[in-house]
Amino acid sequence: MSGPDNPWHHLGIAPTADESAIRRAYAKRLRQVRPDVDPAAFQRLVEARDYALRWAQYDSNAVRWQLPGDQVVAVTACAEVVF
Repeated sequence: MSGPDNPWHHLGIAPTADESAIRRAYAKRLRQVRPDVDPAAFQRLVEARDYALRWAQYDSNAVRWQLPGDQVVAVTACAEVVF
């Protein structure tokens, strides 16, 4: 997943399971995206943070494959995870 619909793009970081790094990236971007000026961009940032935190929770239990075009496929042992 790349481009403007990529949650990692909105956060300005590479995919990571480090929840602290995700929160730091969110806080940094939050200084640049004002909800009163651009509510849509703010909503995308919040959704990107939420997605990244969910992804980080499942990352430690998932088997991931990197596909061409920066796509990542994750399969968990106990359940299907849909983001």
